[in-house]
Amino acid sequence: LRLHPPTPLMLPHRANADVKLAGYDVPKGSNVRVNVWAIARNPAVWKDPLEFRPERFADEDVDMKGHDFRLLSFGAGRWVCPGAQLGINMVQSMLGHLLHQFQWERRSRGLLDAPVPEEVNRRAVGRERL
Repeated sequence: LRLHPPTPLMLPHRANADVKLAGYDVPKGSNVRVNVWAIARNPAVWKDPLEFRPERFADEDVDMKGHDFRLLSFGAGRWVCPGAQLGINMVQSMLGHLLHQFQWERRSRGLLDAPVPEEVNRRAVGRERL
């Protein structure tokens, strides 16, 4: 969800006051959109942003529910997606079903020495139901 957010540009928000944001003057009444896709790929925000490293979320305290502006997959604040928890639960359920129903193998043993590309050749074999 970090590299491929459901909505790469958040819904527009209207500035209710004149503000200065990252050195820019944003006049009252302006429409503002947050580019979540760009934040996810910004090396100033994420170390090695294009590298697939799930362990980065175990090492850092990252909140997926809109309180951490590094990860805005479901929006933030009062505009957070009402289905965010359902989406998180569905991803966990889907992964659990995939792990339970298939026997997973890697074609090569040992650690991979290169970043995982977008398309990964994996093999899955269905199990008989109990």
